[in-house]
Amino acid sequence: MGAVMGAAGLGVWMLASPAAAADSSDPPTRFAVTVAPLKLLQPRAALELDVIRPDRFHVAGSLSVGRQNGVGMRLNNLGRSRAGFAPLVVRTFGGGISVERFVRAPDRGVYAGGMALVDRYRLGESTAPDLGYSSVRVGPTVGWKGIGDRGLTLSIDAGPAYGGVFALVGYPPLEAETLPRSSFTLLGSLQVGQSF
Repeated sequence: MGAVMGAAGLGVWMLASPAAAADSSDPPTRFAVTVAPLKLLQPRAALELDVIRPDRFHVAGSLSVGRQNGVGMRLNNLGRSRAGFAPLVVRTFGGGISVERFVRAPDRGVYAGGMALVDRYRLGESTAPDLGYSSVRVGPTVGWKGIGDRGLTLSIDAGPAYGGVFALVGYPPLEAETLPRSSFTLLGSLQVGQSF
């Protein structure tokens, strides 16, 4: 959690520091809200608040909720149904903070930055999910964002991350494992939404 607090502290510092790169003709700091009904790599609905500084720095906080239903999960559930078992369900709830700097335009195009995500998963058979766990991922990202005239937004980003799994509950065979577990992993999203 120290990494998440560090990312939050960096975001607060960036908002409070003077915009040395901005001149008097730049627009003031502004806010954007993006409602994304579809995060395509991991099906979730997301709400993001973006603080846009005139020096092309962004600080964003996001919340997401959803149910995983990717190809792997569908194939697994197909096999389970043929064997007479109930399908597995994975429900997710998460939040994150990111700090980004756009290369040219203040709110669109190529950007680089960092991200910290905390996710809570609940999985089990569709009638009664029985295993809950949480994960944290922190790392740098590179991405691209496009915003249309009416606010339609497409964004994609990816990067390496260091992540951990903790708070594993409700499944006795796994409770004895040493937690937290940590390893290198990936960050990434492909998101379609509407910005206001």
